Amino acid sequence: MKTLNNLDPPQQRDGELPTSKKKCQAAERIMYTLVSVPHGNDIASLFELDATTLQRADCLVPRNSYVRLRHLCTNTWVTSTSIPIDTDEERPVMLKIGTCQTKEDKEAFAIVCVPLSEVRDLDFANDANKVLATTVQKLESGTITQNERRFVTKLLEDLIFFVADVPNNGQEVLDVVISKPNRERQKLMREQNILAQVFGILKAPFKETGEGSMLRLEDLGDQRYAPYKYMLRLCYRVLRHSQQDYRKNQEYIAKNFCVMQSQIGYDILAEDTITALLHNNRKLLEKHITAKEIETFVSLLRRNREPRFLDYLADLYVSNITAIPVTQERMCKFMLSPGNADILIQTKLVSMQENPMESVILSEDIDDEEVWLYWIDSNREPHGKAIRHLAQEAKEGTKADLEVLTYYGYQLNLFARMCLDRQYLAINQISTQLSVDLILRCMSDESLPFDLRASFCRLMLHMHVDRDPQESVVPVRYARLWTEIPTKITIHEYDSITDSSRNDMKRKFALTMEFVEEYLKEVVNQPFPFGDKEKNKLTFEVVHLARNLIYFGFYSFSELLRLTRTLLAILDIVQAPVSSYFERLSKFQDGGNNVMRTIHGVGEMMTQMVLSRGSIFPVSVPDVQPSVHPSKQASSSEPEDVTVMDTKLKIIEILQFILSVRLDYRISYMLSIYKKEFGESSDNADVSANGSPDTLLPSAVIPDTDEITAQAETMFAGRKEKTPVQLDDEGGRTFLRVLIHLIMHDYAPLLSGALQLLFKHFSQRAEVLQAFKQVQLLVSNQDVDNYKQIKADLDQLRLTVEKSELWVEKSGNYENGEMSESQVKGGEEPNEESNILSPVQDGAKTPQIDSKKSNNYRIVKEILIRLSKLCVQNKKCRNQHQRLLKNMGAHSVVLDLLQIPYEKVRPRYLRIYIWARCYVTTPQLSKGEQHFTVLNTPCH
Repeated sequence: MKTLNNLDPPQQRDGELPTSKKKCQAAERIMYTLVSVPHGNDIASLFELDATTLQRADCLVPRNSYVRLRHLCTNTWVTSTSIPIDTDEERPVMLKIGTCQTKEDKEAFAIVCVPLSEVRDLDFANDANKVLATTVQKLESGTITQNERRFVTKLLEDLIFFVADVPNNGQEVLDVVISKPNRERQKLMREQNILAQVFGILKAPFKETGEGSMLRLEDLGDQRYAPYKYMLRLCYRVLRHSQQDYRKNQEYIAKNFCVMQSQIGYDILAEDTITALLHNNRKLLEKHITAKEIETFVSLLRRNREPRFLDYLADLYVSNITAIPVTQERMCKFMLSPGNADILIQTKLVSMQENPMESVILSEDIDDEEVWLYWIDSNREPHGKAIRHLAQEAKEGTKADLEVLTYYGYQLNLFARMCLDRQYLAINQISTQLSVDLILRCMSDESLPFDLRASFCRLMLHMHVDRDPQESVVPVRYARLWTEIPTKITIHEYDSITDSSRNDMKRKFALTMEFVEEYLKEVVNQPFPFGDKEKNKLTFEVVHLARNLIYFGFYSFSELLRLTRTLLAILDIVQAPVSSYFERLSKFQDGGNNVMRTIHGVGEMMTQMVLSRGSIFPVSVPDVQPSVHPSKQASSSEPEDVTVMDTKLKIIEILQFILSVRLDYRISYMLSIYKKEFGESSDNADVSANGSPDTLLPSAVIPDTDEITAQAETMFAGRKEKTPVQLDDEGGRTFLRVLIHLIMHDYAPLLSGALQLLFKHFSQRAEVLQAFKQVQLLVSNQDVDNYKQIKADLDQLRLTVEKSELWVEKSGNYENGEMSESQVKGGEEPNEESNILSPVQDGAKTPQIDSKKSNNYRIVKEILIRLSKLCVQNKKCRNQHQRLLKNMGAHSVVLDLLQIPYEKVRPRYLRIYIWARCYVTTPQLSKGEQHFTVLNTPCH
C-alpha cells in the first residue's frame, strides 16, 4: 500500500465529535473525527490507500479506482457520517467525516484526476479572497492607497470575466453577458468567501467609525469619487453574474438584501442586481419583500420620479406571471393610500365643452369627451393635459411630455399587476377612476403610441374582464341533466342553451368585443401583420384579451367559428421569402410579389424539403417586413421575436379551447340523437340513476344503431348543413396549412401546441368516443337536486375564495378601520341585496360575499361540510357523488381555497383549512390529480 500525506480542508475539520455518536449507516461508534493540525508534516495526517481490487504486494494503486482509507496512527478506517457541518444553512449539504474500527466495502472513495483548470480556478479564487479581505480592512480604516484601489478594481474586472467564463478581449466589462452560466465557478465564488468579501467592500467605505465614514452614498455623484463608484458598480456586477440561474447563490446573496436596498438610487447597479435576483423567484420574494422594502422603493420613486422604479415595484409581487398574494396586498394598500396620491397620475374623462381651448388645439374629429391626465411634479406644482395632446407633443420630440407619457405607461402596467389574479383591493379602487368606456377609448385611439395602447389593453383585461361575475366556462361538460337534453340540436340551438346566462355581460363588453374583432381583421388586411415591432406588443395584448373573453364565455359557438377564421387568416401567412425557391414560387403565383398570402404550395414545398433534407428553407420564417438590405432584415432582436411567438401561442390556446367547445357540441349532438331514438317514453322509465348512455336504454326500446351511426357521422363530414362546424371554409385544409407552418418554428411551446392540435385534428372520432364514455347523465330527482346544490355552493365558494383579501383576517394593515361597504361587495354599484345564498337557489340571484367578515368563515365551513358529506357517508365512499363533484370542478375550487395566505394564529381559518384538506384528500378526488404539492405547502 502507498501512503498519502493529506490534510482535509479547514471547513471539514471544525470541532470534535462525541465518541458516543452512532453512525446512521452502521452500528459502529465513530472513534475519531478529522481536526486541523498546526503542521503539515504531522504523522497524524498520514493515510494509507487500500484498493478494493486484489493487488500484489507493494503494488501501486491504479488510477480511476476505488480505495478505502486507513488512518496510520489509530489503525481506523475513514467512514462517512450524517452529521452536518454547515448547520447554519437552511439545507445543510456538507457532512463530517470520521473513522471507525471496521473496514466496510461500501465506504470506498473514488480516485479522480482533477483537471488542471479546476486547480487553477481554485487557486485564483483563494488568492482573490485574500486580496479582497485585505482591501475590506483598508477601506474600513480609510488607509487604502491609489495603487491598491486600482489593483482591486482590476481584480474585480477579472472576477467578472472569471465567473462569466468569457475571455477578456478588451470589451466593456459591465456589458458582459452570460449565455451559459458556469456552475462550478459560481460555486467557488460562494465557497471561497469571495461573495462575502464583495459585500464587505460594499459596506466598508460607508461604515461609521470614530472619525466618521470614509464615504457617503450622496458623495458618489461627485466626480472626485468616480473611481470608488466604478468599483462599487463592478461589485454589483459580480453579484449579478454569480447568482444567475443558481438558487444556492441567490439565497446567499439575499441574506444581504438590506445592504443592497440601502444603496438603491445611486447609480451603482444596486437596482439592476436586485431585479435580477428577485425576478421570477417566488421564494425570495415572499421571504424578503416586506413593508419596509416597498416603502423604500416608493420613497425613491417620490424622490426621483423615474419610471423604472415603477417597474421595480411591479416585479416585487409577481413571479412567472402569477401574483404573490401577501406582497400584492401590501403593495395595494400602500400605493393606493391617500398619502401616495401625489406620485400617481390621475385620469379623468372631461367634457370638451368645459375646455374650449383644447378643442381648438386638437383635431376636428374629436369626441364630445376627452381623456385628460393630471399630475403633480417634483416641485409640488399641478399640471393637466389631454392624453392626445401629450402623445402628439411627445411624437414631435418634447422631452417633458415624453417623460410624462412614459411614466404614465409604467403606471398603467403597475396597476395591471396590482389587479392580477383578481386582487379586489386594487380593482375596487382603481376601477372607479378607469372605467370600461375610458379604457376602451384609449385602446382604440390610433393617435396614441402602440405601447401605451397595449398597456390600456392589459389593464382592461386584469381590472374589468378578469373579475367577478366572469368565470371561466368549462368547455366540455361531462355532468348532464337528462331533462335538459333536447331531441334536436343545431349550432344556433346549442348557442341558446349555453349562452343565455351571459347576455348581460356581453352587453357590457359589446364595444370591447367589437374593437377586438375589428383590430384582428385590420391585422389580417395588413401587408405584413407582424412587420411593425411596436405594434406587435399591441397585437399580443389584443389577442390575449380575446383569449380571456373566449374563456369567460362571451362568444357563442357560431361566433367562435367566425373568429377562428380570422385567427387562422393571421397565421396563414408566410412572409419574407429567404430562398430562390420561394422567389420563383411567389413570382409564379403573384406575378413578382415576394409575399405569399397563403401556403397553397405547401405540399410541393414539403416534398422538396423532405427530398433535400430540409435545405429548401430554414426551420422558421422570420415575421418581419422585407427590407432592401438583407443584413438588416435578419437582425431582428430577440424580444420582438418572442412577442410574435407568444402571440401565435395565444392563438393556439384559443384554437384548443374552440376545439373543446366543438367536442362539447358533438357530445350534445350525440345525446340528442339518443334521446330522440328512445322517444318520450324513456323519460318515465325506471332507469339507472347515474351511468353512461348505454345504461339508460329501456328494455322495451331497441335503438336503430345504423341510423344513429349515420346521424353521428354527419358531425364530421358529408352533409352540407354540417360544414359550418369546420374551422375554415376549405374543409380543414387551411387549418392544416397553419399547423404545418407553426411546427417549423424554433420555439418549443409553440411547436408543442401546434403538434397537439395536429394530433387532435386526426383523432376527432376517437376523441368523441372517449369523451362520450365519461359523460355522467343525471336522471333522478335526487341527482338533479344534488347538481343544483353543488353548483350553488361552488359559485359561492369560488367568489369567496377570489375575494379572500376582503375577509380573511390579517394584521399589519396600512389602513385603519374597515373598508367601505362598496369595496367589500366588490361591485361598481352598491348591491341592495345583502342576503346570503340559500343552500339551493334557482340561479336568479348572483352570489355575494357577506360584508361581515365572521359570516364568511361560517359560510365556507358549511359548504365544505356539505361537500364532504356527499363524498363519504358512514365511512363509505360514494363513488357516483365523488365523480359528480369532480366533473363539476369542485376539487379545483377547494385547492384554490387551500392556497389563501393566512396567519397560523387565526383559529377560525385553521378549522376551515382542516376541513378543506379532509375534503380534497377523499379517494376519488385525489386519485390522478396533479396538485399534491398544494397539500404539502405550509400556511403563511
